[in-house]
Amino acid sequence: FEREAQGERVLDHDFLSEHTVGLEALREDVMAQDWDQIVQVSGISQAQIRRCAEIYIRSKATVICYGMGLTQHQYGSRLLQQVANLLLLRGNFGKPGAGIGPIRGHSNVQGDRTVGIDEKPKPAYLDRVQQVFGFDPPREHGHHVVESIEAM
Repeated sequence: FEREAQGERVLDHDFLSEHTVGLEALREDVMAQDWDQIVQVSGISQAQIRRCAEIYIRSKATVICYGMGLTQHQYGSRLLQQVANLLLLRGNFGKPGAGIGPIRGHSNVQGDRTVGIDEKPKPAYLDRVQQVFGFDPPREHGHHVVESIEAM
């Protein structure tokens, strides 16, 4: 938005006018943010953030992929709205090589799709584990990621 204010065309204005609403409200929100706070909260220097922005600005098509680290974040919904907003600003929806890529289940992180593992296994599964492997697996339920952090 800073560069747009200086007359440089960084945003895809045609895409924005045809497919979005609320650009001015987003701009006001973004411009009200404090760089020192952004750096402190993100742990990334302003120079590195600007370097990433330059790469994004030069890209003709961008896909942003994310995993459970974003979706299970305390402000995950808000965070993903901003990821989508970032993509919208450059028209990165509806064209080849562009879009948002939620990666869930990669490397079978949920487990239950192929081997029946989850944090709350069913008794029949635990009985079968005992039968096949010759030990009595724990029967109490475990925690999902957020609960694990809270339990620690």
